[in-house]
Amino acid sequence: MFKYSKLAVAALVTLGGTAAIAQSSQPQSLERVEVTGSSIKRIQKEGATPIQVVSRADIEKAGVANIGELLNALPGMAGAEDGTFSLQPTLSGSQGAAVHGFANGDTLVLLNGKRLPRYPVGGDFVDVNSVPLAIVERVEVLRDGASALYGSDAVAGVVNLITKRDFKGLTMSATMGKSSRNDGDKQKLSFSAGTGDMGSDGYNVAFGVEVDSTDGIFNRDRPLTASADLRPYGLGDDRLPTSPEPNVYLWDQDLYRPISPCKAPLPADGVAVESASPGKVCAFDPNSTTMLQPNLKSRAYFVAGSVQLPADMTLRLEAFDKFKESGNFLNPQPITNNVSASDPANPYKEDLTWFFRSTDPRLFRQKNIEVGARRFMATLDGTFDKYDWSVTAGQGKSNYREEGSGYFINSLFTAAVRNGVINPFTGKLNPNDLVPLTAAPVRTAFTKADFLDAKLSGSLFSMAGGDAMFAVGLGHYKEAYSNYPDALQRDGLLRGDPKLAIVDGKSRTVKHVFTEGIFPVLKNLELGLAVRHDKYSDVGGTTNPKASVRFEAMPELVLRASVGTGFRAPTLEDLYASDVTGFPQAIDYAGCAAAGTPRANCRAKQIFTNTKSNPNLKPEETKSMTFGLAFSPVKDLLATLDYINLEKEDAIAALDIQTILDNPNLPVAGYGTAKDLVRRLPNGQLVPDSTVPVIIAPTANVAAIKTQLVDFGLRYDLKFSGVKIRLENNHTRLLKRDREPAPGLGLSDYAGLAGFAKYRNVFSASAEMGAFSAGAYLRSIDGFLDVDTPSAVDPTTPKIKAWHTLDLVFGYKGILGKKGSVDLLIKNATDKMPPLSTALNTSNKIDFNHSAVGRYYQVTTKWEF
Repeated sequence: MFKYSKLAVAALVTLGGTAAIAQSSQPQSLERVEVTGSSIKRIQKEGATPIQVVSRADIEKAGVANIGELLNALPGMAGAEDGTFSLQPTLSGSQGAAVHGFANGDTLVLLNGKRLPRYPVGGDFVDVNSVPLAIVERVEVLRDGASALYGSDAVAGVVNLITKRDFKGLTMSATMGKSSRNDGDKQKLSFSAGTGDMGSDGYNVAFGVEVDSTDGIFNRDRPLTASADLRPYGLGDDRLPTSPEPNVYLWDQDLYRPISPCKAPLPADGVAVESASPGKVCAFDPNSTTMLQPNLKSRAYFVAGSVQLPADMTLRLEAFDKFKESGNFLNPQPITNNVSASDPANPYKEDLTWFFRSTDPRLFRQKNIEVGARRFMATLDGTFDKYDWSVTAGQGKSNYREEGSGYFINSLFTAAVRNGVINPFTGKLNPNDLVPLTAAPVRTAFTKADFLDAKLSGSLFSMAGGDAMFAVGLGHYKEAYSNYPDALQRDGLLRGDPKLAIVDGKSRTVKHVFTEGIFPVLKNLELGLAVRHDKYSDVGGTTNPKASVRFEAMPELVLRASVGTGFRAPTLEDLYASDVTGFPQAIDYAGCAAAGTPRANCRAKQIFTNTKSNPNLKPEETKSMTFGLAFSPVKDLLATLDYINLEKEDAIAALDIQTILDNPNLPVAGYGTAKDLVRRLPNGQLVPDSTVPVIIAPTANVAAIKTQLVDFGLRYDLKFSGVKIRLENNHTRLLKRDREPAPGLGLSDYAGLAGFAKYRNVFSASAEMGAFSAGAYLRSIDGFLDVDTPSAVDPTTPKIKAWHTLDLVFGYKGILGKKGSVDLLIKNATDKMPPLSTALNTSNKIDFNHSAVGRYYQVTTKWEF
C-alpha cells in the first residue's frame, strides 16, 4: 500500500510527457508495472530518467493517422524522416523515430518491450508506421541513452509502443479527411473486438482490422511548390537543363546554351538557372510532374490472447500483419551524354555534354511499392515467491517489393546514339524511338528478426527507503537481411540512375546478459545501477553500464540524474552492401572560385557519388549524462526541466561529400587524400557526368558528435463551473550540435543550421465540459541559417524564419448514451505555408519536418459497445 503523497513523481502523462507529482493523501492499491527504461516492475512509474508518455486519449485527441505523425508532433522528436515525401519513394509512407534529432538508427523502437524488424530498404531504422495505430494503447519515449538495458541502437533514446491488453467489447471508428484545396483525401476504417476477463474468466481474446488510404498531392497543386523557379520567394531558379528542348554544355568555353531556340513561354535564347551556369538554357521545371505526397494504401490485422495457467502463470500471444502500398510519379528520366570534339555528329567541334528529357507520358518514371510487416510473440510469465519472471520468444519479418518503369537501359541508349537513332543536333528525339530503350526494374528486400529472452526480477533486501529491487536477464537475437535490386540496378546499367547495393542473405546473432538494481538508500534517495554485455557474431562484444540517482528534496521537488555509456552496432548493410551510387547534394566552393563565382552565389548541386561499405567497421560508442528536476509548488501545477548531454565517437558514415570537397588535403586511408576521390575538369569544375561517379565516398568510423540540449515542460490543470481546463507547454532547445566529420578536422557546431533548428515547442490549451471538448495546439519550429554545414556560413547567409502552425480539435461524446463520439480536427488552421530552404535536397525545398499540404480537415466517428 502506497500513499500518493509519498510519491514524488507518479505516472507520466499527456502528449508533452511531463511528470505528475501527486497530492492526494488517500491510500491507494496500485498494480506493479514495468515501464520503459527499467526491467523492474514497480508501483512507482517515474524513475530517474526523463520519459514522455502519450496515452490513448492523447492519441485520439491529436487526430493523427499513424504513429509517425504522432512522434513528429512531439518537440523532443525533431528530425524524424517522413516517408510521405515523394522524393523519398522507397520509404513508402514509412517513418523512423529520431529522439532529439539524432539519426533514426540511434533510437531503438520496441513493441511491448521487444525489437521489431528493420525497414527492408536501408536496413538502419524501424518503421513505426508498420505497427497498426488501432492496437496501440500508449507510447512511451525514453529521452536518454539506454544501451545498459536494451543494447544496440538505444543511443539517443527508446520509443516503446504498448498495445492494448485484456480488451473487452466492440469498437468501430471511421475517419475522413480532405485538404482545404479539395485534395489529399483520406479514409480510414478500424474495427476491434475482445472478450473474456482475466480476473473472472481466466482468459481474454481480441482481434481487429484497420484499413486506410490517402490520395496523392502534386507539387504543382500548391503555389509554394508549383515551380522550381523560386525567384518570387527571393531564392534562385532551380529549373534544370535536362529539358524536352535539348541543351549543351561546351567544355572549352565553360558555357551552357540551347541547341535550338527555346519555345514560348521561354525566351528564345533560354534562361539562366542555378544548375547550368554560366550561360542560358531551355529549362525544365521538375515541380511540374513530381508529387508532394504519394498515394498510400494499407491494411492491417491483429490478434492477441491471454490465458491464466496453473501455478500463477500467464500465457500471452500476440500477432499483427500490415501491408502497405504506394504509387509515386517521378520526373521523366533525365538524359546527359558526353560527346568528344572528334565525333562526326558533334557540330560544335569541342568536347561537350548534351542534356534532354522527354515528357511523353510513356517515359515518366514510376515506382509502385509494396511493403509488408508482421510479428508474432509469445510470453509466459508468472511469480514465484517474491520474484517476477518471464520468458519471451518471437519473430518479426518485413518484406519489400518495388516495381519501376521509365528507366533507360544504358547499353540500348548508347547504341541508339551511336547508330544515329537519337541525335539532339538533328532533332532525332522521337518518343517512339525512346520507349523501347526503357526497362521496368523490380527490386525486392526483406529483414527478419528472431528473439528469445528470459528475465527475473524482484526484491533483494530491505533498506532505509524500502526494498532493494533487482532484475537479471539474458537473451539471443538473430537478424537477417537481404536486398536484391534488379540486375540492371545492381550493375548500374540504367542510364543516369543510381547503382543500388545488394546484400546477399547476410545474418548475424547477438547474445546478451544484463542486470539492474534499484536501491532506496533513504526514503527520499534512490540509486540505480545497470550493466549489459552484448556479443555480436560479426563485430565482437561490448559492455555498457549506467548509473542513476533520484532525490526527493521535498515533497514538491524531485531531482534526478543519470550517466552511462552506449553503442550502436554497424548494420548488415553498413558491413556487407555492394557499392551504391546516388546524387547527394553539396556546394563546390573550389569550383565556384575557379569560375570566379562569389562564394555567396555558390549554390548546392547534385553530384553523382559512389558510396562503399566496409566489413571492418566497429560499433559506435556513446557517453550520456542527464540532470533534471520535477517541481510542483502547488496542486495541479507541474514543471519539469532536463539537461541532456550525449557524445558519440567512431560514428559510422560515408565520408560526407561536402567534407571531401572542402578538405582536399584530408588523408583518406586507402585512397591518398580527399582530392583523389574527386573527378575534375582542367578548368577546376566537377566533371558533369551521370554515367561514371564524380566522387567516391568510403564508409568508415570517422565522425564524432557532441549534443547538448534542454527539455522543459510546464502543465497546469484547473476546474471551475464544471469545465476542466489544461494548459501545457513543452519545449526542446538544442544548445549545441558539435560534429567532427573526420578525425583531425575539429568540431563544428551545426545547431541553428538546416536540419538542426535550435528549438521546437508545443503549446496546448484544452477544455472539457460534459460531453463536449475542445483544444488548440500551437506548434513551433525555430528558424535556421540556410546552409547545412558550418563551413558555408558567412555574413550574407540568409536566415529562414521560424514556422508556427495551429491545430484545432473539437469533440462530442454523447451519442446513444456516450457509446458514440465525433471529433473534428483542423490541422494547420491558419493555412500557414512552410519556409523554403536552398540547403535541402528536395526540388520543392521543403524541410522534412514541415509540410506544404496546408489546412486540412478531418472528421472521426467512433462507436464503443
